[in-house]
Amino acid sequence: MKTHLLTLILVASLNHSAFAHDHPVEDLLELPHPLRSLVQGELAQTLNDDQKAQVQTLRSEIQPQFLALMGEALPIQERLQAAASDYDNRNPPSAADLERLARIRIRMSEIMAGAYNRLKVILDAPSWQTLQADLAHRR
Repeated sequence: MKTHLLTLILVASLNHSAFAHDHPVEDLLELPHPLRSLVQGELAQTLNDDQKAQVQTLRSEIQPQFLALMGEALPIQERLQAAASDYDNRNPPSAADLERLARIRIRMSEIMAGAYNRLKVILDAPSWQTLQADLAHRR
């Protein structure tokens, strides 16, 4: 029963994730990705050189980790979605795949939450508020 409930919850979140974000793997915390706004957006023009350097350092540390996890998660997510949505497949998605994907998604959320905490140190309060408004507008 517990496995079936976990399966239903994950399938529902997987189906939601394909439409909710601009990336194909949903985060557990559903935090929007702030680095695009800080590197390419109008906010980037208001940052001083030190802030820009710190954002770039953060990006160079976070992006490879996040992309590697996403690359690992995508095939698992696709298998789970196929198992859940294929009418002829009467087997539920693999519990092992569900657990692997959950561990990866937890790690992705930890990375994103850590990035947010580091950004709170890099940005001043007005810049943080501008970033949050920009991210809310992108949703």
